[in-house]
Amino acid sequence: MNHVASRLLWGSTLTVMTLLAIFFSTSIPFRPFFALGLALITGVVLWEFYRLAISKGFDPLDKVGVITGMAYILSLFLLNQAPWLPLLIFTVSLAWSFLYMMIKGNDPLINLSVTYFGLIYGAIPLGFIVLIDQSQNDPRLWLLYAIAVAKLTDMGAFFGGLILGRHLLVPSISPKKTVEGAIAGVIIAIAASFAFGAILNLDPISCLVLGLAIGLLAQFGDATESLLKRDAGIKDSNAIPGLGGLLDMVDSLVFVLPLVYIYTQIMES
Repeated sequence: MNHVASRLLWGSTLTVMTLLAIFFSTSIPFRPFFALGLALITGVVLWEFYRLAISKGFDPLDKVGVITGMAYILSLFLLNQAPWLPLLIFTVSLAWSFLYMMIKGNDPLINLSVTYFGLIYGAIPLGFIVLIDQSQNDPRLWLLYAIAVAKLTDMGAFFGGLILGRHLLVPSISPKKTVEGAIAGVIIAIAASFAFGAILNLDPISCLVLGLAIGLLAQFGDATESLLKRDAGIKDSNAIPGLGGLLDMVDSLVFVLPLVYIYTQIMES
C-alpha cells in the first residue's frame, strides 16, 4: 500500500505540473521555458537509457547521445525558421561519433548502434510533443488528449491488475502484468477517449478507434521498456519514489505520440 500511495502522490504531482506546462505551452513568454524543460526531460530519459546499456556491458557514447537528444528537441522549436536544423544536428553528431570511434573508441558497431537507438527510442518520440504543439488544430487539447489517455491507460492497467489480475500477460518480460489489467487499461483508454473527444469534437468512430489504438500502444510501449530493463537486469530506470524513473514514465508515450501527431496532420490536410 505504501508503494501505491507513493505512486499516486508522485503521479498526481507530475500530472498537475504537466497540465500547467501544456496550458502555457503556446504562450510566447513561457515557450523558452517549455522548450528547456522538455529538453531536460529528454536528457534525463536518455541518460537513464544509457545506464541500462552500460549495466548490460555496452559502452555507448552517452554524453554525445544526451547532448544530441537535447539539441534535437530544441531544434524542433525552431523548425519554422530553420527546417534543416534537426538534420544538421544528427549529421554533425554522427560524424563526430565516427571520428571519436576512429581515434579511441571500442566496438564501434555495437556501441554506435546502442547510442543512436537510444535517440530513436527516447528523443524522437518526445519530439512529437513539440510537433503536436505546433499543429494548427487545438494543439494544447491534442497534447492533453494524448498524454491523458495514455496515462489513464497506465492507471487502468495498474489498478485493474491489482484488483482483478489473475492471468499473467507476458511473464517472461514482466511478472506483474496481467491479462485482466491489460483489458482494464484498454477499457479506460476508450472511455477517456470519448470524454476528451467531446472537447475536441471528435466523432464517435474516431473516439473509439483512437482510444483502442492508444490503449494498446500505451501498454505496448510500457512492455518494450520492461523488455529492455529485464535484459539489463534492472527493476527501475531511476529512483523516483513509486514511479521508478522518467523513462518508466514516458515509455507509454513512445508509440502514442507519433500516432496522435499523424492523426492531427491528416485532419489538417
